[in-house]
Amino acid sequence: MSASPDAPRTILAVDDESSVLNVLARLLRAEGYLVLTAAGVAEAEAAAAVSPLRLDLLIVDAGLPDGTGREAAERVLLRHPKAAVLYVSGAPPAGGAEGGAFLLKPFDRASLLDAVGRLLRR
Repeated sequence: MSASPDAPRTILAVDDESSVLNVLARLLRAEGYLVLTAAGVAEAEAAAAVSPLRLDLLIVDAGLPDGTGREAAERVLLRHPKAAVLYVSGAPPAGGAEGGAFLLKPFDRASLLDAVGRLLRR
């Protein structure tokens, strides 16, 4: 699952709100990223399992109908251990963004792209 140096970065976006997921995907694709989407923990795990691409970043809502963002991250990272994680939520995390960064909803395009850029450069 290695990528060539000029290959676009691959992001898996996970959110149960289709409007949020669509905006995320559209913004990121406009910046040249390859974007996979999922609406919950199970879909995220399935996408990570079948993707022939290396995932560089997981953007995941902290609360999902079938679990938590942390559970989704743990399952995705089993297959893509080098992926960075960006948690998004309408409320700050009580215990911090364990193992990842955090972005408070609602966020604007600049804040999203800044967070994504920082995580992908690490």
